[in-house]
Amino acid sequence: ISPVGGHRYSNIEGMTHGELIHRPKLNAHIAPVSAPPKRCLLQESKGLHVIAENEVDWCYYPGTVVESDTPSTAIVRFANNTTCSVKTKHIIPRSGTVCGPILQKGDFVLAQRPNDVLEKFQPGIVLAVPIRGEPAPHHYTIILWNRKQIVTNRRLLVKISQRRFQESARLIYDLE
Repeated sequence: ISPVGGHRYSNIEGMTHGELIHRPKLNAHIAPVSAPPKRCLLQESKGLHVIAENEVDWCYYPGTVVESDTPSTAIVRFANNTTCSVKTKHIIPRSGTVCGPILQKGDFVLAQRPNDVLEKFQPGIVLAVPIRGEPAPHHYTIILWNRKQIVTNRRLLVKISQRRFQESARLIYDLE
């Protein structure tokens, strides 16, 4: 096969079936990039303050990571002193380096009612945000998954993805 255009397999029409299948890969001399080893998201996070989904009512409650038993689950002690194994995808860190992004109208959040004894976080959508430059306290209006409106401050809100909102709201709705 004659090289055309500087590449040894430029003339594909003249190649046999065996040559097509067993031709060397381009850039074969470059080592493949290996994926980093999977590790636990909450590895070495004993004592981390979180909010975690409770499988009894599918709402989120504050708790502390007791241990991370597998890469996909962790044991969480909730504020009412019960412990439960929770999937790490249903755990949101609340201590350490946690960002508090600016909330805008239409953002999906987990909201806690002010003065809620149970400290239950429920999925909701931001309806109104405080006016910039307005003196404290800054209050946000939230519509919860059940169409009830609450007014709460920023520290009782956790921004979440639309997907997490939809999953959580569907599970709670199906339960009731």
